[in-house]
Amino acid sequence: MAGVLETITVPRAAALPSASLAPIAVSAFSSSRVRFSEFRGLKIQPARSSSATVRSNSRLVRRGSRIVCEAQDTAVVVPAVKDDTWQSLVLDCDSPVLVEFWAPWCGPCRIIHPVIDELAKEYAGKLKCYKVNTDDSPGIATRYGIRSIPTVMVFKNGEKKDTVIGAVPKQVLNTCIEKFL
Repeated sequence: MAGVLETITVPRAAALPSASLAPIAVSAFSSSRVRFSEFRGLKIQPARSSSATVRSNSRLVRRGSRIVCEAQDTAVVVPAVKDDTWQSLVLDCDSPVLVEFWAPWCGPCRIIHPVIDELAKEYAGKLKCYKVNTDDSPGIATRYGIRSIPTVMVFKNGEKKDTVIGAVPKQVLNTCIEKFL
């Protein structure tokens, strides 16, 4: 079954020595078969031009199919800001505003997305959180001198108050936010 893993064989935990980390022959252990349940955050994306199929967990899967992670689709959605909504959503807002400047091709941006989502939940009602895709809105990025992404800025009363550059720990962003609440 090319590319499809249904079961694996692992040694039983009771047979492992607890005090020694010396190399041990795997054949000395009795084995048991373990089945992993289907993870709902993954889906099998069908192949485009192949017609060969493989049976996997009681369903047919085309060879050449890819497993695609949908975890980003399950994250909290922080609204996007573009050139036409920047003034009304960020600069004219009465409460403090946290803005993440990012791009879809940026690895560190993907790392900080869940942190921004958590902050949006934690500070709901006290702080507005938005994201600016620098590829879609280069004018905003240029206006604020964004040269590295991810960059997180805090605005209050229409003024830029603080900037944090890079995929930083959540505590750093919490400290930055708390200064302006």
